[in-house]
Amino acid sequence: MNDFAAALRHQLEMASVNQGQLANATGWSRAQISAFCTGRRTPKTKETVDKLDEALGAGGMLTRRWMEDKRRAAQPEWLRRVSDLDAMAAEVRCSHPGLLPAVAQSAGYSEAIFRVGFPALSDERIASMVKERRERTEHLLRIDGPIISVAVPDLVLRVAARAASCALPHLLEVSHRISVQIVPDGYMMPAIGPVRVLSFHDRLPVALAEHGSGVALIDHAPEVMRYSSAITTIANWALNPADSRSRIQEIINDAA
Repeated sequence: MNDFAAALRHQLEMASVNQGQLANATGWSRAQISAFCTGRRTPKTKETVDKLDEALGAGGMLTRRWMEDKRRAAQPEWLRRVSDLDAMAAEVRCSHPGLLPAVAQSAGYSEAIFRVGFPALSDERIASMVKERRERTEHLLRIDGPIISVAVPDLVLRVAARAASCALPHLLEVSHRISVQIVPDGYMMPAIGPVRVLSFHDRLPVALAEHGSGVALIDHAPEVMRYSSAITTIANWALNPADSRSRIQEIINDAA
């Protein structure tokens, strides 16, 4: 439960209290406080956490974080396996400020971005990564798959057309199977980075935020709501699906 340990360290700093002072205020040893702060030990009971929260004037923040960590630790294996979440979702909403989302990528476009992003990889490894992405995409696009919507900046379309000639024809084809909306130039994308918000029939929604070395699972409700609201804002700025298809075709014609 390192999230709780990080929150405790942050609260100590905010309260200008050191570990020794907290030990004195709670009646516990400094070694025990140190173990809580480093994550070597985790409070076993809510009463213990409440005492820490009160001593630091955290207003319930530490208690909430501890309860969230306990809930996350008790989550089923499926929720901890990020790679399976897309396929289990009822709805997937995607936004990427710099690339076509994976579900809308052609094989040639995937290969182009993999070669730029991983220049040291062999041709065989690149081919394997492209194949894996295509298999996952086809699984998502199955008839009984999730409802999928993607928002793409107009600039990304123009760059994609130069990166791979097959990128936009493929996107146009995919746009008849999922909702594709193009964000015109002049609209500033919210600073949320590449993200997917997944909704389920029987579970709370989660967000998957991409970063340089993988994907972070976010299930903290306020954060998921923030990402969901940002994606809704982007969709409201974007062209409707029919006009978006016309814009894709226009860029294809210009590139011909």
